[in-house]
Amino acid sequence: MRYGDGSNSFILFGSSSATLTVSQLNQIQFYNPANFAAGTYPAQLLNSGEIVPLSNSLTRRYNGQQLVFSWDSGWNLQTTTNVGLPFVDVAGAISPYTNLFTDPQRFFRLRR
Repeated sequence: MRYGDGSNSFILFGSSSATLTVSQLNQIQFYNPANFAAGTYPAQLLNSGEIVPLSNSLTRRYNGQQLVFSWDSGWNLQTTTNVGLPFVDVAGAISPYTNLFTDPQRFFRLRR
């Protein structure tokens, strides 16, 4: 399956899964990709060198002032207060994870 704008467009970097560094790959995001639930997804580099959205199944819901995250097993929840800074694992986070915001902004993602 190819992802894109419906015209079978795709992104290809070389011909292997070693053509991008982890840091480079972490900078690529897919917004509302075809055949996925609406949302933003991190990129995955296939063995063919093709970049596709990675289904991480991170969902969120509000419970009053708290934000509750849920995700599939096998993933680690990470956070940062600035997307330009490194993400760090949320110590002891298991799904569902409830976060009470105390920062003006906070970003979350999943890492395998």
